[in-house]
Amino acid sequence: MANIRYNSVSKTIGTIDITPLMDLTFMLLIIFIITVPALEYVTDFTPEMETGTTENKMENKVYVILDKEGVVKLSQTENESDARIVPMDTLSDNLRSIKETNPEMNLIIKAAKERPFGEVVELQDAAGQAKIMNVFYSTSPKSSQSK
Repeated sequence: MANIRYNSVSKTIGTIDITPLMDLTFMLLIIFIITVPALEYVTDFTPEMETGTTENKMENKVYVILDKEGVVKLSQTENESDARIVPMDTLSDNLRSIKETNPEMNLIIKAAKERPFGEVVELQDAAGQAKIMNVFYSTSPKSSQSK
């Protein structure tokens, strides 16, 4: 048998290539620079189902009612027959004038479930433009027959 000898020489590498590590670091840095400012504008909307505040206990109530047909009404009482129709483009002006006479008003938004949520957000935006801070949503409990 032939005697086979392997001449292996082990060399020690004295440097580490950190280019891939730097590429990854810069990529993560850019991602965080882009995403963090976007996170600041997220609105946390988590409604509480049991607030402890009912409409009966509130004072200085003003209702903004959005009916099934998409008509916006403004009322001092819960009764829709007492409400007056208000165009959406003048709602914030009407709310601002009510707030001037009643600075501690509680705005209650009542919307028909058939209307898209975007329209409810428009009502809230109008309240924000009128600088109303106490905005509540009125909901009806589900009937026991609907499942």
